[in-house]
Amino acid sequence: MRNEIINQYSHFWRTYRSICKAFDRDSWEKLGFGITQPDRLALHILQSTIFYIEGKTPFVCIDGTLINTHSTELDKKDLPDLENILFILEDVEKKTETWVKNLDFDRKNEEFPWTGESAASVVLFVLRHSQYHLGEMNALLNEQLNGNAEDNFAKQL
Repeated sequence: MRNEIINQYSHFWRTYRSICKAFDRDSWEKLGFGITQPDRLALHILQSTIFYIEGKTPFVCIDGTLINTHSTELDKKDLPDLENILFILEDVEKKTETWVKNLDFDRKNEEFPWTGESAASVVLFVLRHSQYHLGEMNALLNEQLNGNAEDNFAKQL
């Protein structure tokens, strides 16, 4: 089961990467509104993943800039661009795989009770939460492309 979960996370990250790369620069920064914009959602997915896998370090951008403020609290000008999102993703993807590989799925979950009783429930919650927000991003991508976005999820299998 552990390998299947690792594969599902890998599949998610490939899809995430494909959807991010499909946005044009203008849409990446301006489509949607408030917290539901591609750049902010992309960062939120990465930040929430790190939060649940109990990562405590800030994100480091290509130029060394640190991001340790939640995506919803950052000014628009301080959000990382697509290149930095993809750079940060590499680290988050590796940390997530290591987390799943080393986690005792049966361990009691006391840190995040809203996700369920065991550590396995946290693993599933993080994946489900990330997919939810990736769906929001895909809807925005479809808006950018007038309903003609590729089916990135199916193509990643």
